[in-house]
Amino acid sequence: MMESSDILPAESAMRNRREANASISLEAVLAELERRGHKVTGPRRQIVALFFKQARAVTATDLYLQLRASSRGIGLVTVYRTLELLAESGLAHRLIQEDRPNHEIRYLCCRPQQGHHHHIICTHCGRTESIASCMLLPLEQEIASASGYAIERHTLELFGLCPACQASSDNSANLTGATRAGGTAGAGGPDPGALVPS
Repeated sequence: MMESSDILPAESAMRNRREANASISLEAVLAELERRGHKVTGPRRQIVALFFKQARAVTATDLYLQLRASSRGIGLVTVYRTLELLAESGLAHRLIQEDRPNHEIRYLCCRPQQGHHHHIICTHCGRTESIASCMLLPLEQEIASASGYAIERHTLELFGLCPACQASSDNSANLTGATRAGGTAGAGGPDPGALVPS
């Protein structure tokens, strides 16, 4: 069972996320893009630098508006293409929430070499954390065996209220029994230590 003390309060988690992102070397990210055969232009460098300073998942429009205030000549299409390039390179994760206007994609930066992981996202404050382990691999293999498919990949995004938002919520009656009780992952569930700010 995951205790609320196992997860940092929202403000602390956001600060930790900014610090973790700041520890990601811009040069390492750009080198990874070059290693994959992509050009590192001046605008792409600015977009990547700003993206890895973000504490939350952002849309291409969010970054574009921030860049527009300080940089001339970087268009929304360039921002979008750069974010897509980062996602294809494993340096960003696409978060698709059906309740977002126009299902707009948000992007969350990922560390180079972080490997396959999933996310849990607060539907109120946007706090996002990585789930370092993937318990879906045995299920994926079982489905592949039963269906005959050669499964190439999967994604999993969990949405709910983080402990800080639960504590500040005046309407706890809307929370499910599992959430109010702290929730359990079951015998094969994730180790609370595997949950880290993304």
